[in-house]
Amino acid sequence: MTSNYLLHDDFHQFDDVFTCARCGDRLRPGIAMQQTYTCGSPDMGECVTFSPGGPGQLIECRKCPACGWSVT
Repeated sequence: MTSNYLLHDDFHQFDDVFTCARCGDRLRPGIAMQQTYTCGSPDMGECVTFSPGGPGQLIECRKCPACGWSVT
């Protein structure tokens, strides 16, 4: 079975260079799961509580292949 992991040798294919805040390696384009929120009914008067929930959403991000850190 072959993997689709990006190797450190493939960095030359990306023109823009961003570095990881944790380890200093180069960040790669990737995807991440973004938290979505649900809205309840008014609590006190016009105040409404937002809570984590819902299906989530895939978003584009920059990801470090060395340590896994992601930045949106």
